[in-house]
Amino acid sequence: MRSFKLALSVAVLSSSVLLFQGCSKKEETPAASGPSILDSEIVSYLPATSVGFFTWNTESEGYKKLKSSVWSQNASKSLELLKNLEDNPDAKRIIPIIDSLVQTGLVPKSPSQPDVINSGVGFIDIDKAAKLPTVAIYMSAASGQDLSSKIPTLESAISAQGFATQKETIGGVQGFSVQVGDKGNPFEKFYVAYSKDKLALASSIPLAETLFNGKPSAGIQQIKQSEEFKKAAGGVTNPAESMSFAYFDMNKFISTVASLGLSPEQDPSTELKEIPVQSLALTSSMKDNLSYSVAVSLNPKNENQKRVISALSGAGGSDILNKVPSDLMLLLSLDGKTISSIKNAMLTEIPAEALGPMGEQLKLLDSLKSLSLGLRGPAGATPFPELVLVAESSESDALHKLVKSQLDMALASSGMPMPWQQKEIGGAQVTYALSPFGVGAYVTSNKGMVIVASGEKLISDLVTPSNGTLLAGMSNSTKEMLSSSKPFIVAYSDFNKIANALSSTQDQLAMFTGGKGGISPEQLAQMRQVGTVVLSLNVDDNLVKLRSTYEIPPKG
Repeated sequence: MRSFKLALSVAVLSSSVLLFQGCSKKEETPAASGPSILDSEIVSYLPATSVGFFTWNTESEGYKKLKSSVWSQNASKSLELLKNLEDNPDAKRIIPIIDSLVQTGLVPKSPSQPDVINSGVGFIDIDKAAKLPTVAIYMSAASGQDLSSKIPTLESAISAQGFATQKETIGGVQGFSVQVGDKGNPFEKFYVAYSKDKLALASSIPLAETLFNGKPSAGIQQIKQSEEFKKAAGGVTNPAESMSFAYFDMNKFISTVASLGLSPEQDPSTELKEIPVQSLALTSSMKDNLSYSVAVSLNPKNENQKRVISALSGAGGSDILNKVPSDLMLLLSLDGKTISSIKNAMLTEIPAEALGPMGEQLKLLDSLKSLSLGLRGPAGATPFPELVLVAESSESDALHKLVKSQLDMALASSGMPMPWQQKEIGGAQVTYALSPFGVGAYVTSNKGMVIVASGEKLISDLVTPSNGTLLAGMSNSTKEMLSSSKPFIVAYSDFNKIANALSSTQDQLAMFTGGKGGISPEQLAQMRQVGTVVLSLNVDDNLVKLRSTYEIPPKG
């Protein structure tokens, strides 16, 4: 029996793999400030009935910048990682096929290699007659490239690995089919059709034929007119600035599947109706750094979902990144208004008298502007990284008193009492206690911040920043990302600093490990090449926006 759920799983997996390959290369509907990636000729073949699609363009300015960057060089190296799987029987069959893709140039081996494909669009549709999902990907050749001379090499590689192939004439052009499943499987065969300048991969012959016999349609224009598209696409980077774009319409998918009259065990729409997602969009772009933007349009279906979404909405915004020192290697910051909303939602059904003294302490959460946890590499002779907790608060004195009392209780119960001492650091009065291991607890209230740090230098750098702040060292694209919305979560990771910290810790612990570190120099070098990653997450007007930027790692 044909399984819709099985076919859907295969369709989603196939599309995800293709989407990854494509990507590796103001609340308003995006307006074109130049040629949009959605205006390319290949996208005009997209059926209006598609429930989801993705597209990419190797001639975009962003892609050209990406290709000349360190990330493109690292992406080409990632193909070699598959060699580590060569002991796996399935991998042994796939690796030669990947090698043929590289040989033909369909998958670039290095940034200097000319692109064979200049643009493409892949999509998921629902065949109502067959009651099955279908997938296809259409591609156009780059200028000066002849696909008809390259695809036979791919066909031979596929056949050589034991996959049954058969010559086909599809839409009046050359092609072949590949047996990928048993008879009766929803995806028994996959079809490849090609001419000099076009290539189609599809789960059915009619879908593959469309690229060669069909005419451009108004499918993308109809999709762009839907409210679901406008809401999701309005939350991501303007398509005119993107090198890839992806979209999925959950509402259309659910309604289309529900109309098929599937049996309860095959129909996923009933369960999906309870998910509060209407649609989602994703873009990738490259200006002075690589960035991704994801937007998810929500429609809460019950009171619990409404409470959760409401608690995460309307973040107040914080400039904590402009207050913490520039040499932190990790930072996680949570918006204070969000913390207060979550607290209130959790305490809705708990009487105030049941909370006792804790109720007054919890009220201090309403005073928070932000709560941040940071990590810096080891300082001096200690192998331990420095840790800092920063709470921006309108009631910083009261919060400072509470934090100090909680630390008193924690030290008293630890069985290792450490007497508190006082000293002035950068004009701030600091209470501190030192452990025999050199790790301490430094506590102060300064300029509306309550600071708890494990080292004196770290608290000094927070009180009187001398080497710049984290925000000051970020690229313009990252600054723009953070200022254009009020995220309730900001995460920062500098993998170059993390690798340096791990290397330093391994060196200092060498006498105990016999010089055998858990992380090799090669692994540390690969980690450094990731660079700096900044993530922001925002919820507003039932729209979730996740954005990320990747800063180029330092040379050397």
